[in-house]
Amino acid sequence: MTIGRPAPGLGEHQARVEATGGDTARAADPAGAPVAKARPPLEGVTILEAAYFLAGPLGSALLAELGARVIKLEPLKGDPFRATSTEFAQISHGKESLAVDLKHPAAREVLERLIRKSDVLLHSFRPGVPERLGLDHATVHALNPTLVYLYGGSYGSRGPQSQRPAFHSTPNALCGAGIIQAGKGNVPVDDSYPDTCAGL
Repeated sequence: MTIGRPAPGLGEHQARVEATGGDTARAADPAGAPVAKARPPLEGVTILEAAYFLAGPLGSALLAELGARVIKLEPLKGDPFRATSTEFAQISHGKESLAVDLKHPAAREVLERLIRKSDVLLHSFRPGVPERLGLDHATVHALNPTLVYLYGGSYGSRGPQSQRPAFHSTPNALCGAGIIQAGKGNVPVDDSYPDTCAGL
């Protein structure tokens, strides 16, 4: 690739943009050819998110930036992260939020309609909870056999650790990364980014 010129100056292409009425898809490139409007790679994909705090919601926020439609299910009081940090704005960007009490029988019909229309379901509930809420693999696939089902849990869906809670620093502590990073004889540090890495 050869870079043939520097970045355009402020307002350099203003006349061309105004000539299209602001429709940059119709604007011509410097050679005069029409510029095609780029379509996001995940346009047309619908993701149903039932995940709280950081890792799962960050993952689907990135997918929303790639063009997916993300419908975030939140409890009636909202995702708990809303009340703790302004970072929530980052992980909710580009999403449609729906406050619904999944424990209420009337919510089941709403949930089932959403599952049938979605391409992906992402949740972060520990084993047992999805079954109670109608988000377990068997129930979801009976409604939509082609849906991609992703459980974003800390310790997996089976095994002796599957019921353990985890929150950001827990994996860092369990694997010893904070001790290794600090060095022998030093107080462990916690400036790793397990939730953001998991979201990526």
